[in-house]
Parts: sequence; structure tokens; C-alpha cells
Amino acid sequence: MDLSTFNSLAEALEQHLSATVRTTIQTYNQKMEDFGGESVSNAQKLEDFIGLKKATAPMADHESGASESGLDRSMGKELVEYDWISITDREGREIDYACYLLLPGGSCYGPRSPPSGLSGRYSTFAERAMQSQMRESAAEVALMNCIFNECPSRRITLEFVKQATDYAESVSVTPAHSYRGISLRADQDGCDGYRCVLQYCLDKTMMEYQELSNVLSLLSWSGFLAGMHRRGCARQDVLDYAASVTIDDAFRSELSMCVEDKEAEYGGFIEDELRQSEVELLEWRQAGKELRYPYEKRRICLFALEQYKYSYGGSESMYTVDDDDDHPEQC
Repeated sequence: MDLSTFNSLAEALEQHLSATVRTTIQTYNQKMEDFGGESVSNAQKLEDFIGLKKATAPMADHESGASESGLDRSMGKELVEYDWISITDREGREIDYACYLLLPGGSCYGPRSPPSGLSGRYSTFAERAMQSQMRESAAEVALMNCIFNECPSRRITLEFVKQATDYAESVSVTPAHSYRGISLRADQDGCDGYRCVLQYCLDKTMMEYQELSNVLSLLSWSGFLAGMHRRGCARQDVLDYAASVTIDDAFRSELSMCVEDKEAEYGGFIEDELRQSEVELLEWRQAGKELRYPYEKRRICLFALEQYKYSYGGSESMYTVDDDDDHPEQC
């Protein structure tokens, strides 16, 4: 099978799965409305979905299974967190203001591309009155991904590992190339690492794989991973550490120290990476991608920037951000 045929089949499969997800969501929405006797918001549906999943998972082997209490909306309370982020250009003009949603497992999603806003490369929700719509849009995107993640095809198997790694080794891969949504690298070391991460995630879902990949990417980007290699940590040690990580303020603080070291060595590193993370947030969100990696890069850069300026005295030309929104605690 040549590459063009493979891509055509992959595109057809993606369209079929998207249609299946939409049908599933419509059915789920109808059941939720029937249960509640009223229209239920996307944010509440997402809370209910996660709450029910958490409530029924530990009881899977018991006769009680999913009780009615599993559908109680209060069960999903505070399982999902929201963060509002304002992004400005170099002149301080706001070019984007949007809601970002954090799931308990670590995934992050944003609203669909806004229908109106400033002219230029990126648009923005100009009216703060549209905050509720943005929150609903982010919840809808997250709910679609959560339901899609429950499909059997989204679980990593030995067959998938073999197909994905064979494909990675056989094609000419560019940085933007991917296989079923997973970014690939062309060099052999990258393929070997890719195989190891997939094997580590056997019987897990693609969303769980993505959450682990986000941590590994943050470790690599910050320079923390290079330090682990210098200390003689094996690949398995790195994977075990990444799997045990909780992305919280302590983790961000640890990575920010590595970023500060890079700033001291390469002047302007933090500013450049902060700008890049915001570009990625905007572009990835508009493409409907999972956003935790650029979201955390931005937060780590902001933290490192403040610490660096406090410790060493920052240049007035360094990037400043008017970001006074409170950030929620992370799961």
C-alpha cells in the first residue's frame, strides 16, 4: 500500500469515527436531558460523564454497578477546572482571550475558533459576555474527546505498536508528520523511544498516552531530561518518573529552574519560548488539538520569568504579561 492510499484510508476512517462520535454525543445528550428533565449544558454533561466514569470504575465487578447516584451532577463537582488566559502582542494589545479546560487526567482543551474578534491572523472573543459560550465550547470539545477516547480503537495494543513503529521507520517523516494523531520523528533513536513509550502504555488509551507524552515533552524542553541522562538514568527510569509526575506548582517550579539556567546561558530564551507557547496555544486550539503541552510551557515560562527577574534583574525589554487571572490547582 502506497502512502497516498494509506492517507486516504486514514482520512476515511477519521471521518467515520467523527460521525460515530457525533452520534454517540447526541444519544448521550438526549439521555441526560431525559434524566434531568431539562436542557443540560455541555459543561455539566462533561462533569457528569467524568463523575459517572469515576464512580463506576471501582465498582465494575460488583452487582451494584452504576447506581443512580452515579448520575448525580454533584459527583462531577470540581472534577473539571477552567483557566482564562489573555494573550497580548508585543505592543500590549489583546489578541486573544479564551477559556482553557483541564481534565482530571491532565488533558487540556480550549474552545473552537471564535466567530468574531480582532482582524488579523488570530481572532478573539471581544465581548466578555461571551465567556459562557467559550466555556461551553471548551466543554464540548473536551466531551467529544472523552467519548471518543472510550472507543476500543483508541486503546493501545501490541498490533497498534507494531503498525505505528513500522510506519514511523518506513516513511520519510517531517516534524509535522503524524500517524493517527501521534507525532513521529525520523531518526532511529526517536523511533526507538517512540516504541518504548507506546509499549509502556500498552492497554491504555490514546488520551493516557498523550498525557504521558506531555510530561516527557516538558521534561525534554526544559532541559530536565538532559540532566537525568547525565545522571545515568535509563529510559525505563525516565518513563517511570514521568508516569508518576503530577503537573502541579512543585513540578512547574522544578522545571522553571532548568529554564532559568537556559536563560542565563542563552539570553532571551524565556521570552522566545513564551511567545512560541502562545502561538502554539492559538494554532493548536484552532486545529482542535490537545493543549496541555503549550499551556504548561506558558505557565512555566511566566513563573521562570518572574523568578529570573527577581534573582538576576531582568531587562526592561523582556516580555511582560498582564495575566492577573488566578490559575486553578492542577490534578
